[in-house]
Amino acid sequence: MVHEPPFDVPYSTGRYRRVFIGQVLIVRWYGTAEPGDFTNLMNECRRYVAQTGSKVVHLAIQSPTHPPLSAEVQIEAARVLRAAFKYCESIHNVVESQGFAASIIRSVVLAVWMAAGLRGKLFFYTSLDRAFDDVALRVPSTKTELVARAREVGLA
Repeated sequence: MVHEPPFDVPYSTGRYRRVFIGQVLIVRWYGTAEPGDFTNLMNECRRYVAQTGSKVVHLAIQSPTHPPLSAEVQIEAARVLRAAFKYCESIHNVVESQGFAASIIRSVVLAVWMAAGLRGKLFFYTSLDRAFDDVALRVPSTKTELVARAREVGLA
């Protein structure tokens, strides 16, 4: 039997750390995504929906120094994102920085997502605080609850 970590317990791969706070999946990327990472995260969303009946609100956080995705991972990301909205109500992506480097990262991520034909449920931010404002409008948890739990587990 494959070990499946509990949703509300932080789980780390070395490249990212994730936790579910209610139906919000927060993923903070620390390293370069590798083949299989996006598929694994979507499988967690699939499992969450199967167990709860609620769609996931996904919040991804990248540092401004996050390395770009390889071509192989970009292809995987686009493939996974086409199917993601079976399990995700919306996807929110934060690149925590202003300036040219962060703008390039946001542009690359946006291009991958738009190539997947996913306009309208994808949101981009330069501020985690602003992302929490928007995410809290979509779920029963308050912004205060989301931020407190995210800080508690080292994701905010």
